Amino acid sequence: MPWRKHQPHLEVQPDRHPLPDNAFYLDAEILEEFRVRADKAGYGYQTMINDALREYLSKSGKPLDETVIRQVIREELDRVAHH
Repeated sequence: MPWRKHQPHLEVQPDRHPLPDNAFYLDAEILEEFRVRADKAGYGYQTMINDALREYLSKSGKPLDETVIRQVIREELDRVAHH
């Protein structure tokens, strides 16, 4: 499997599939809030998350790590809540 050579430490359970390279985890409450707000806004929650991250990247020179992603998502949720 090609993904295994990139992640030799990953052990796959027989009934589970590995995550794709572009997968990451978000806190359940953050994800749910994006889903609720995106539904109210009439578009997809993944689109809303992508838009928030793109906006952040266009304005910041900071590296995009897990801490920054969580901060951006919280800021976007706050912004959407007030519109």
